[in-house]
Formats: sequence, C-alpha cells, structure tokens
Amino acid sequence: MKETDRVAAIESELKKMGIKSKSTADELIIYGGVPRAASIDTYHDHRIAMALSVAGTLTPGMRITNPRVVEKTFPTYWLELAKLARPNDKAHRQTPLDVLQSNHTKELLYGR
Repeated sequence: MKETDRVAAIESELKKMGIKSKSTADELIIYGGVPRAASIDTYHDHRIAMALSVAGTLTPGMRITNPRVVEKTFPTYWLELAKLARPNDKAHRQTPLDVLQSNHTKELLYGR
C-alpha cells in the first residue's frame, strides 16, 4: 500500500491554491491558473511536499506543513529549492545556514 493516495492529495492541495483539477482512475488533469498562497499538507509524504513546494517558489505566502518529511530521501531539498527560487541571490555562494535563514525560505517553510 502506498503512503498516500497521491492523486487525491495533489488534487486537494491544488484546490486550496485555487487551481482547478480533475482526477480519473488513471490520470490527474490540471487546468492551470495562478496559484494563491495556501498552507499545504504533506500527508507525511515527501513526494507531495516536493511536488507542491515548487509552486511556493513563485507564490509568496505558501507554507509547507511538516517540511522535514523530505529528509527521508533528499536531506538537502530545501537548500536546493532555495537556489532555484532565487538564482540571482547567488545562493550557491551562501552557506546552507544563510539559505535557510533567507526570508523567502522561511516563508515557504513556516509561513513567516
């Protein structure tokens, strides 16, 4: 048995973000739109956290609950995501602590 019904989880979290989607027995159709800030549940599934955190790179106010769930498979995920989210901030030259302390990363992880 899977950790989570991932299709249902993604559909539910997209709805929170104002994104219309529809699931069938074997697919998820996403109609698109402009995501709005939301508190995203991870369902204790690192794949859900990673998949939906990408929207947070362009959506101020996004919050991922239980961000540590990604440590299971990708311990440095949030550091790498921060580099992608703000490539002009030269995150690759910062220490991991600097990246984690950035306002954008704090907002994504903790809603602050």
